[in-house]
This record gives sequence, C-alpha cells and structure tokens, in this order.
Amino acid sequence: MTTFIFAILALCLGLIGGAVVNSFVMRTPTGLKFTVGRSCSTCASPLRWQDHLPLVSYITLASRCSSCRAVHPLHYLFFELTCALLALVAFGRSQGWWFDFPILFDPGEDWLLFARDLIISILALSIFLFDYKSYRIPDILTVPGIVCAIILNLSLGANPLTLLVSGLAVGSFFALQFLISHGLWIGAGDVRLGLLTGFTLGPGAAAVAVVMSYIIGAITGGILISTGKKTWTSYVPYGTFLTFALIVSLYFGEPIANWYSDLWL
Repeated sequence: MTTFIFAILALCLGLIGGAVVNSFVMRTPTGLKFTVGRSCSTCASPLRWQDHLPLVSYITLASRCSSCRAVHPLHYLFFELTCALLALVAFGRSQGWWFDFPILFDPGEDWLLFARDLIISILALSIFLFDYKSYRIPDILTVPGIVCAIILNLSLGANPLTLLVSGLAVGSFFALQFLISHGLWIGAGDVRLGLLTGFTLGPGAAAVAVVMSYIIGAITGGILISTGKKTWTSYVPYGTFLTFALIVSLYFGEPIANWYSDLWL
C-alpha cells in the first residue's frame, strides 16, 4: 500500500513538472511570468487558482481560457502526461519494477536514483520543447542540469574519473563541431547539452545517445526535405533530437551499449 501511495505521489510530481515546463517554455520567450501572478497569454486576464491545476484544469476548461475561451495548445496536455509517465518509470526503476539498477552506481540508493532520473527527465523535456519552439537552449536549464547530474551521480557512487571523462568527451565532441563550423552546424547551447548528456549517462550510454540523436536527426531531416517542408540549408534544432535520445538512453542506454559490445566479443 505504501509503494502504491508513493507511486501516486511520483505521478503528481510528474504532472507538476510538466505544468512548469509548459509555463516556462511558453511564457519566458515573450517576457510573461511563469510562476506567481500569471495571466492568460491571449487576453491578459489573471488566472484563478483552479486554472493552475495540472491536467485537471486542461480537462475541466476544455483546453480553453476561462475568460476569453482562447484554445490552449495540445502540447500542454501531452507534456504534463509525458512528465507523469516518466516520473512513474523513474519510480518503478528505483523500486526494481523494471530496468536494472545502472552499473555505474552502487545499488541501494533508490531515492537518489529516482530524484536524478526525474530531474534530468523534466529538464530534458524542457530543453526539447524550448529548442523546438524558440530554436535555442537557455543556460538556465543546462547549467543547473549539469551541476545536478554531477552531484547526484557522485552521490550514487559513480567513479569521479569515469564521470569526468564522459562529460568532457561528449562536450568536446560538440565543441569541436561548433568551432569548426563557426556555430553553423550546432549552437553553443548544444555544447552545454552535450556536457549534460555526458555527465548524466556515463561513457557507454552517452555514446548511445549521441549516435541515436544523429540517426533520428538524419531520418527526420530526410523526411522534412522529401516532403518539401525543409531544404538542405534549413536549420533544424538538433537539441530536440539529443534530448529525446538522452531520455531514452537514461533507461535503455546501458543495455543497448552492452548488446552492441557483445556483438564484437
């Protein structure tokens, strides 16, 4: 019964995280408040306390503003549900329901693992949506994420040298591309996102995330070009691919890396 209650609390944390993600990404670029004193982005009417309830408000208001009836984007609901699902997955792994405890860490620190997975998942989703909407990755998301990843991973028992090599290797890989292309291939925000990926996942899973991001990017770019929505010179936000790969590799990176290495043994 206690585990079930904690699982419900994890879902609620995820929903709250999703609501914060939506508010931050949609309001920050336009200068609107995303914490206290929020108002409708269409009619500027102050939001009532019941308008702030994650998921519940979206459903009860039929995805509209309570004052002007402007329609809220569907991604509000999608990201709140996605954060809730990831919170449940993070809690399930910490309790041994699915996925093995990461080999980088000492088993037993289940709540620290849950905190790490939940924080990184919400930050990655924030970066995904921010880069998709605004074509930029703010330092306010990546820098705290890097700090949290280092502190939590070390607290979980990760080898400091392994963590340092992983973070600097991935960060340097993207920094080199940034310098060679003078910022045309990727942006400075992608370099810091690379650091976050390396410091979060460790060498094997980080390599999986980087390769996966390029595969997804190549497939997506090919589809967009073939359908006429993009050209060969069009900009596509790479951070969306890397953050998606980061979340997937957070849970599946080690098994994929081990499977690939076994093919060559």
